[in-house]
Amino acid sequence: MPISFRIVLLALVVTGTAMADSSKMNVKPGAWQLVFEKTVTGNSIPASTLAKLPADQKKKVLAAMQARSGQTSRQVVLKCITSEDLKRGAFSNDGNKTCKRSVVTATETQQKFKIVCTGENPGYGTANFIVDSPANIHGEIEMTHNAGEMKIHIIETGRWLGPSCSGVTN
Repeated sequence: MPISFRIVLLALVVTGTAMADSSKMNVKPGAWQLVFEKTVTGNSIPASTLAKLPADQKKKVLAAMQARSGQTSRQVVLKCITSEDLKRGAFSNDGNKTCKRSVVTATETQQKFKIVCTGENPGYGTANFIVDSPANIHGEIEMTHNAGEMKIHIIETGRWLGPSCSGVTN
């Protein structure tokens, strides 16, 4: 799975865990548009993997990572959030077992927590989500991976599009 897809998937999972205590969060069910602006700096490939590459290939990979480092990418996702999703944890991915979160703050208007990921790409970070209104959220995710060699900063905004999820596929 490409690293950028994994990072966006992580953001969705993190957003889901932010909403996991959403019985308290004041957000509307229905169609949502989520915008992720992601900046990755540093080395996104573990040192153990790089060490296995031939010297010329390693040099090319490191140059490519350096060229992308610090650039911001943007992704827009449409998501259908039902009342049941809100009870279970909107945007959640119950299948993800590599990242665990511990809630720091859980209110109607804010979710703040710490994140620890294990497995193939271990890391740690924080996330903070604010409910601006029942139809708008925003938040930030800060993650560090590869023994501190890679940093990920994600700014997320979400807006409610309406009560109908017609045409929205998750």
